Amino acid sequence: MSKLKGIEDAGEQLISTIRSVQDWAAGVAETVGPPIARLVPVPPLPESLQLPRVREVLESTFGFWERLAKAQNEFTLRVLDAFDPLAHRTETQRHAKAA
Repeated sequence: MSKLKGIEDAGEQLISTIRSVQDWAAGVAETVGPPIARLVPVPPLPESLQLPRVREVLESTFGFWERLAKAQNEFTLRVLDAFDPLAHRTETQRHAKAA
């Protein structure tokens, strides 16, 4: 189990490092983005011709992928559990194996 813990710890360290870089990049974007965004004209369009905001599209897309990842996780665990030899042994088989 210690190998798995080591892998999980390394994964957490990687995520922490990625978040640090993302925080830096977001800070830069928050500094330089607003002055640039104010220069981009927003043409008046009828509501039927307006495109969704990029943020809305991204939130919807990430929501879809999160739901898909959850469904895949549940499916994979069910299939793995179906073939787990320890989960399908009878009590007699478990005690005989331990002896």
